[in-house]
Amino acid sequence: MSFFKKKEKEKKPFKPYKEIDIEKEIKRAEKEESLWIKCKSCQELLYRKEVERNHHVCPKCLYHFL
Repeated sequence: MSFFKKKEKEKKPFKPYKEIDIEKEIKRAEKEESLWIKCKSCQELLYRKEVERNHHVCPKCLYHFL
């Protein structure tokens, strides 16, 4: 004999993927500043703070970012 009964949880319909708003994601990505940048000259992936410390000059090929 039980005095307490468990409540049945309502089951939500299963969604195989998360719906996203593309325009919203693009705006969010434009606002956020990424940690990495790619040099246009040597195609090297560079840490943004390292480039800023180097006065916006690529440490590999000496390309000047504007």
